[in-house]
Amino acid sequence: MRLQNRDLIFLDPDNGLASEKMHSGAKKIVKHILFHELAQLTQSANLGLIFYHHLGQHEPHPTQLAKLNTRLDGFKQDWKINSLVFNRNTCRAFFVLTRRDHKDSALLEERFNSFIHKWLRPDGAVALS
Repeated sequence: MRLQNRDLIFLDPDNGLASEKMHSGAKKIVKHILFHELAQLTQSANLGLIFYHHLGQHEPHPTQLAKLNTRLDGFKQDWKINSLVFNRNTCRAFFVLTRRDHKDSALLEERFNSFIHKWLRPDGAVALS
């Protein structure tokens, strides 16, 4: 894999992580990252991995976020997982995975928290989940 041994990987699929129901031959699959692809990339990222996910209108956003977090549970032994929800016009989430055993993990988390505090808004446009 050409991304082997990278400190930080950022993924920006058009729609985010594919649902468990979506199969690899689906027409819209090109707009998603498949779960097994995400799992492979966690093997390539030394420090962190960030990915975008577009929240849909098919069910409440907290329900969607809970399901996504459940799907990511298998990574939690090696990765600390944070998410940021941006709710302006359309609702999108950013998941930040930080490798627990990396020497710079505290620095990445500090920068993530600094970014969040700059963007938090009283109208709820940005929130942690």
